[in-house]
Amino acid sequence: MNSTFKFVPLLLVSAALAACGTPSSTIDPLPTGVTPTAISGTLNGWTGGAATVALLADDTRAQGAGNPALSTGTLNADGSFMLALPGAEQVKPFLVPAADLFVASNPNCLGQFTSSNAAAQGFVAYRLDVQKNGASVMSAEPFSFTDASDAQNVNGTVVNRFWVYSDQATVLGGQQTCSASANGVITGLQAKMNANLHAGWNLMREVSTLNVVRGSSTASITVALQSSDDASGPWEMQSLGQQSVTAAHVAPYLPR
Repeated sequence: MNSTFKFVPLLLVSAALAACGTPSSTIDPLPTGVTPTAISGTLNGWTGGAATVALLADDTRAQGAGNPALSTGTLNADGSFMLALPGAEQVKPFLVPAADLFVASNPNCLGQFTSSNAAAQGFVAYRLDVQKNGASVMSAEPFSFTDASDAQNVNGTVVNRFWVYSDQATVLGGQQTCSASANGVITGLQAKMNANLHAGWNLMREVSTLNVVRGSSTASITVALQSSDDASGPWEMQSLGQQSVTAAHVAPYLPR
């Protein structure tokens, strides 16, 4: 996309929820060296018949002259699809400094993410535009949610998957600490980066962990942004222009 990925707190907790102690945010490096050539998967719940999926230069805006589709693929009636990742020349006009690929939109953040190679630039692929008869009908997002809540605690883990292009090898690192308030609950957010990017396409993932004790006015969330060697996982349908937030998917952080 031609703008950096912005992470924003979504539906974190309700006024009845509260936090427990801050969970560990240590990141163990994952295997690197995987070079994906395509994005593929199955869109859960799709019943719209044959259609098209498109990777737009900016997945937050409608396709147009200033926001072209960098690649398209067929969405089959059963929800399965495959889309080839664009080449270097196609993404070149939309590259941003690698250190700025993942940026918090929350103004109350301290710290920064870094790139070991200051000259490296990159592009992040995440949402796909679902099109029927030439018109956008919804977005497809690659994320999963695991709910481990009980009577005393709300525990959940959200995993988002990214395809990241870098024009040069670099290592992304650093951390950010943020605070946000919603529904009477103050939430402390800690994000750490650890990604080893080679030149070309790479896989990354974001693991967001929420552990909340019901009944107090504070909460804690940790986010790990890291290299990955596995792009498999579910794809979920989302309304146009909206982010993933449903009763079944508590998503503390999502790109925008």
